[in-house]
Amino acid sequence: MSSPADPHSQRLLYSVAATMSDGVVMIDARGIIIWVNQALCKTFGYVERELLGENVSLLMPSPDREGHSGYIARYLETGEKRIIERGREVEAQRADGSRIPVHLTVNEVIDGNNSYFSGIVRDLSDRRRADEAEASLRALQFNQAQLERVAVAGEMAAMVAHEIRTPLNALSINVQMAQRLSRRSGESDRERASELLGNLRAEVERINGLLEDYLALVRRPSGTTDQVEVNSVVQEAAYFVAQQMERENIRFTRRLAAGLPALDVDKARLRQVVLNLLINALQALSSTQRGGSVELWTELGDGELRIGVRDDGPGVPPEIIAKMFRPFVTTKAEGTGLGLAICQRIVSGFGGRISVESVPDCGATFLVHLPLARPTDTHRAIEAK
Repeated sequence: MSSPADPHSQRLLYSVAATMSDGVVMIDARGIIIWVNQALCKTFGYVERELLGENVSLLMPSPDREGHSGYIARYLETGEKRIIERGREVEAQRADGSRIPVHLTVNEVIDGNNSYFSGIVRDLSDRRRADEAEASLRALQFNQAQLERVAVAGEMAAMVAHEIRTPLNALSINVQMAQRLSRRSGESDRERASELLGNLRAEVERINGLLEDYLALVRRPSGTTDQVEVNSVVQEAAYFVAQQMERENIRFTRRLAAGLPALDVDKARLRQVVLNLLINALQALSSTQRGGSVELWTELGDGELRIGVRDDGPGVPPEIIAKMFRPFVTTKAEGTGLGLAICQRIVSGFGGRISVESVPDCGATFLVHLPLARPTDTHRAIEAK
C-alpha cells in the first residue's frame, strides 16, 4: 500500500475509503483516531468531530477497551500479528452504549518510521437478526411439528384402542365357547372347538398386524442410509406382486428410466413404500373383480427422481384425497388406514413427498418425489438427537 505521506496516493486512498459502505477508521501507533468515513460514523452513532483525536478504544466494550493499547504496543515491540491482517468477528460499542456484532479487519500502513493502522468494520447486526429469526422460525416449526405429532398420537391411541377392542371381545367369546366345548366329548364338539381356536389365532394375528403398523408409524427413522439403485429396489417390490397380478388377470407393466443416479436412502424402507403402493393398486382393482391394469415407472426431472404407480380402478373420492395420508383414513372395507401414513412418513424422512391424482371411476396415480440431493432437514436433525 502507498504511504499516507504521498499526497496523490493519500487522496486516492481516502476517496475510496470515504465511499465504502463498510466503516473505515485510521489510527496512529498510540491508538488515536486520525480519520473515519461516514459509514463508520453512521454505524456507531457519532459525528466525525466526536471521534477524531479520541482513542479507538472508545468503539470497544470492556475488557477489549482496557487492553487495546497493550495490543498495539505488543505488536510494535514483537512484530507478532495476532489480529493484524486477520479478519474476525467481535463486539463493538455504539455511542449510546449498545453493543453490535461486527466483522473487523486490521491492516498496518507504514510511513517512514511511523506505523498507522486501518480498520474495516462491517456491521453484522442485520445478519445476526436474520440468523436469530431463522432460528426462531426453525424452533417454531419444530414445536408445531411436535404438537401435531402429539395430536396424531392421541388420535391414533383412541383409534388403536377401538380397533383392538373388537377383536379382543371376539377372543373372549371364542375362548369361553372353546372352554365349554372342550368339556364335551362329541366329535362335532371337538371340530367346533378346533374352528373356534382357528378364529382365535386369526384375531391374534390381526391384533399383531395392527400393532406392527402402529409401531412402524410412530417409531423414529433409523437414520441408516446407503447409496441405492432405485430401479433395483422398484424391481424387487414388483416381484412380490407380479404373480398375484397375473392370477387376478391384471395387466402389470413396468417402465423404468435408464441412467438414474443412486440416492442416499434406506433401501428396505424405500422398498416398503413401493410395495405398499403396488398392493394398494392391486387391492383397488381386486375390489372391482374385473381385471384392469397397473403401471409402475421411474423417471427423472425437475431436480428429483420420481416413482409412479397408476391403476385404472375406481379411484379415490375427492373428500378422501385431502386427508388420505392421515392415520386411519381408508377406502377399504377392511384395513387400518395406516399404510399410506407410514409411506408418507418414510418418504418425508428422505426429504421427499408423495402426491396423488385421481378421477372417480378412472383410477388413481401416486407419485413418490425424491430429491437428487437430500436437503438439510432441521426437524429431522433435531428429532435424531
